Amino acid sequence: MAEGQAKPLRAIDGKLLGYVGVVQDVTQRRKAEELLREQSTYLTTLLDAISDRDRGENAEGTIEISNPAFQELFGYSTREMQASRLTNSFARRTSYAGGRTHEAGLERTVVHQALIRRHKCGLPVEVEAYGVPFVVDGVLRGQFVLYQTSASG
Repeated sequence: MAEGQAKPLRAIDGKLLGYVGVVQDVTQRRKAEELLREQSTYLTTLLDAISDRDRGENAEGTIEISNPAFQELFGYSTREMQASRLTNSFARRTSYAGGRTHEAGLERTVVHQALIRRHKCGLPVEVEAYGVPFVVDGVLRGQFVLYQTSASG
């Protein structure tokens, strides 16, 4: 596959002398874009299909993705979580049992904690959270968190 661009080359009097252009092979880029689309679709389908409550957040604590079960448990849409950062419910400085905070989940090991989160209406929700670090090329990018309640077995 190739992409090209061309522009007319004109003399001072405006007479068309020809065209100047560049053609670039984009085969590898297109293959990489298709692979990325497939992987993204796979992840989204998997996340939406599982019954456990899941979310992903970046290293700053902003929730970037969540599944319908997570949204139902806490009453927030992903868009609401991203817009408000929900500091009091999900992000930084929310205490885990034993006084550990969000930063504990950003260690490079899996973190398991029993904790209480708040539903959008304000009611407490007791959950167990498993934080799994998301590392790309040796750089911590965030974490994926699985929430389980006593009702989820």
